Amino acid sequence: MKKLLVFSTTFFPDPVVAAIRITAWAKHLPDYGWKPIIVCGHYGHESSRNELTKFVNAHVEIHYLGPKREISSHKDSLTAQSKWNLKSVARSILDLVSVPDLLIWKQRSNLRDALTIANRVQPDAVLSTSPLHSVHWLGEQVAQAIDRPWIADFRDPYIIDGRFFPSSAGPVVNWMHKRFEQRIYRRAEVCVHAIPIHARWAKAKYSFARNKIKKLTNGIPDNLLDSLKSQVPKVESTAAADETRVLSMASLPPFLINRFAAALSRIDAKFRVIVCGTKPQAVDLIVEGSNFQFDFVGRLAHEEVLNELKSADILVGYLSPNRSLGLGLSSKLFEYLATGKPVININSTRSDRIFLRRYKWCQLLEQPSEDELSNAVERANSCKELPNTTWLDSFRTEHSRSYQCHQLSEWLDKAVDS
Repeated sequence: MKKLLVFSTTFFPDPVVAAIRITAWAKHLPDYGWKPIIVCGHYGHESSRNELTKFVNAHVEIHYLGPKREISSHKDSLTAQSKWNLKSVARSILDLVSVPDLLIWKQRSNLRDALTIANRVQPDAVLSTSPLHSVHWLGEQVAQAIDRPWIADFRDPYIIDGRFFPSSAGPVVNWMHKRFEQRIYRRAEVCVHAIPIHARWAKAKYSFARNKIKKLTNGIPDNLLDSLKSQVPKVESTAAADETRVLSMASLPPFLINRFAAALSRIDAKFRVIVCGTKPQAVDLIVEGSNFQFDFVGRLAHEEVLNELKSADILVGYLSPNRSLGLGLSSKLFEYLATGKPVININSTRSDRIFLRRYKWCQLLEQPSEDELSNAVERANSCKELPNTTWLDSFRTEHSRSYQCHQLSEWLDKAVDS
């Protein structure tokens, strides 16, 4: 089995979004002849050998760079925030002028330990996955030192995304950022992109690297696919049901809840709205009416989320206006589409809009009014253009983590053979 040395900011069992993609890859890559050896920082989450075998894959190894940390509580965070305000200001200034990000200084100090690990395991290829994008510096340095092909994976864009490119830092720093990104496309054997418009932009921007630029979006969790296999998609509208279940996997602000409540009260049907978030502390919040009820279920365990997805009739996605300005492609949309149910997405990113607009059972709303919400729910509740079984099977296969790792393994094999 070939060895893949992976540099990531974090990994299982860290519950943050940044850990999901590479954990899923580590689970399936051994099926295609690749043994993942993960190198990441320690953020208070550490997995035992038994946990890796049970929840990821028996072939996976993990090594930590830097000191071990404790998981900080909310109380600890508040104490640190009040105690280190001056330090935070200095950190923000340093972050503004650090290229590509503040973590680069830690990556430089970790290089010796990373090289020690690489020389010991002797991988066949090296992969780095960002953000934060400074992890690519570490991946390139190690790959060059041991003379192995290097693969760069972008979960999010870099230069074209304001979260990672502080244009206010001035022309010199901006030039350094652009030079750093261009270096990745020149030095990496393969450049993988999770965001389709990022891949298209990169092909236009770096024409010399067109053949090495690949697209591999986020995918559908294995346990959701397994639970959907036995579920037959609905071909009739939900309007005939005694109660329509509406699910939002994101917290909703008070003004939107009230607007939703007013919209639902105008429809001749009964609704139960499940919100995976806490109930906002607003005095004038409307959460119950003659034909609707809001249930705020808090943060659910993953299995409970899957049960809610399966039992829901209408799925709602929401981003704040500020977050919708980003270029990311919401990973929850893959889960929503995999169910074959009507989707109402509120405040979509540009990537979300491009992804969803082709599907007739998906509606896109921007800061919707009461009328727009009412019309969208009525349309979703009586939707007769849901996807058929053939489309669902194709979508679920194409976006399954296993199939995506098959694609990735082919790129890895080619990089090693060349």
